[in-house]
Amino acid sequence: MQPYHLIPALIPALILTLALEAQAGIYKCQGPDGRLSFSSLPCPAQEQQIDLRLSAEEREQRRLAEEKAAAASQGRQQREAQGQGEAATPQNAYDKLMQKLAGRVYRTAAPLSGASAVTQPESSAEQLAGELVRNMEQGLTFDVEPGSTFDPVSNNPGDASVQQVAAFLKKNLHNPGSLEVIEWGPVLKVIKIDSQDFSSRKEYRVRLRFQAKNGLGQPVALDQVFILDHSAAVLRVADFDDRPLQDY
Repeated sequence: MQPYHLIPALIPALILTLALEAQAGIYKCQGPDGRLSFSSLPCPAQEQQIDLRLSAEEREQRRLAEEKAAAASQGRQQREAQGQGEAATPQNAYDKLMQKLAGRVYRTAAPLSGASAVTQPESSAEQLAGELVRNMEQGLTFDVEPGSTFDPVSNNPGDASVQQVAAFLKKNLHNPGSLEVIEWGPVLKVIKIDSQDFSSRKEYRVRLRFQAKNGLGQPVALDQVFILDHSAAVLRVADFDDRPLQDY
């Protein structure tokens, strides 16, 4: 004979259990005497927690927390794997920097500014690239060979003159016919780099020592640096004061 007479007594407890489970987590506790009890509060110190049933809301919160922790762990592992796979060598850091520039530099001569940074290894290629940027902010510099077909500004192979500068002087001197060239300096190409967006612009520097008559007809000796833009137009002229050309 089935104990059906116990069912009415169990129904209220079952209803209470379901109601509590819908609202909050249910703790299943076992007392010292082996009796079981259910509560929405943690088990007392003298009782053993047998089971914990979370409410639907708590289960969702736990699921989201576990997914967030798993995603963070996966991202950390990917970053570690990427760092291990990227050798911290000066060359690949330099290549990484060059890839970020607006255009690649076709000349491969070592820059006069920041050359030491290229030879010192760092803990990662990214850190080394950052060090290169800091050293390159004042400009990459390259000597332009006389008569270079790659650059619009170059020394004439015959007399070392620079036609754009000569044309500028002819147009701007008080007495162009009085020009006497003492010495042409080599053309220096300067690539200015924007450290924020890695854009670059090309400029040229050339030093010229010459003599010409001023407005009073008196000969004046000058030592000047001519700064030209990427299209070979003279941007400005400065008196030479012993600084490196890239600093004008």
